[in-house]
Amino acid sequence: MSEFREYVKDISKDCEERNIVITEINYEEEYISGMEKMNWFEEELHKFYSQDKDNNGLIHGIYYYDNLYVEPTDSWVVGWYETEEERDNIFKRRKEIAEDALQG
Repeated sequence: MSEFREYVKDISKDCEERNIVITEINYEEEYISGMEKMNWFEEELHKFYSQDKDNNGLIHGIYYYDNLYVEPTDSWVVGWYETEEERDNIFKRRKEIAEDALQG
């Protein structure tokens, strides 16, 4: 089994424990991406910003991890949402799309 395939097996377990959803696996290019729900205050981001303590009211987010194989959870962007419900709906839709793509 290739090193990348072993990594996918290991990271899948780690992601499940941390509630990170794997959104894409590309075995040819050795690429694996994921996403995770987050909250501005739980991440304690308000402590880092002196001006905008509540991110203009957009406190519910989703971390989108670019490539977990190259830089686990270090390479990411965040999508911010005003309500938890909005964030959760988007997360759910993207999770369903990812699950369908990974199965088919």
